Amino acid sequence: MSGLKISRSTLYPSVLALILAFLLGVILHTPEKAYAISETLGLPGEQQYFSLHRQTTYGEAEWHDEQRGGASVYLVGDSMFAGHDVSDIADKVLNVAVGGERAGWLVHEFEQLSFTRKGACVAINLGINDLAYGAQPDEVAAYLDQLISQYKEQQVFLGEALPVTPIFTLMDYKRLNPVIRELNQKADTVCAAHENCTRLAWYQRFVDETGQPKDDLFRNDGIHLSRSGYAIFGEVLRTTFKEQACL
Repeated sequence: MSGLKISRSTLYPSVLALILAFLLGVILHTPEKAYAISETLGLPGEQQYFSLHRQTTYGEAEWHDEQRGGASVYLVGDSMFAGHDVSDIADKVLNVAVGGERAGWLVHEFEQLSFTRKGACVAINLGINDLAYGAQPDEVAAYLDQLISQYKEQQVFLGEALPVTPIFTLMDYKRLNPVIRELNQKADTVCAAHENCTRLAWYQRFVDETGQPKDDLFRNDGIHLSRSGYAIFGEVLRTTFKEQACL
């Protein structure tokens, strides 16, 4: 039985187009265009890729959690949490955040995170990816409300979305930061409506007296945190978890 033959004239342009698309996605911060081209070429699209990524990541996290008898506190979120080393907080804190996660996706896939209901407390930090991909603050706030509602027996801590710096591209910087502030206002209302929800109020520590992001607290991509930025996360989380008897 002969194998499928693909001519170089067909293969090379497709590969080059995909590489170019992802390079443009990185440069312009528009990865959705790269995924669109990927789907056009018959390759996995964004939701297909992320669904597999989530299953693998959350599945491994649940298995490791079972091996050590369960955590007291779970961190659920996107890359802002995923990049945080929780070893500086306590052994019973488990970070199950996944880079690229969106609140709008997770509300439909929450059963993959049902094991996080076992702990006494859960911290949620989501929303920036939803906004970056065009979701409105009202939509994201509604998603956060649904996620908090999944934790009826736990204390929930909802993180404030942080601003992006001008290096994140001038257009996104000017577009995103106002809607980030709007989301935080709406999320304040959402959290206040749940008796078991406490806000992780760290936004003001990441901006100066004029309201501009402090560059030294962010990495050179303009959105993720530097070591100094994560030190603030660690300080706020440790203090809050101890005050609320989570540890």
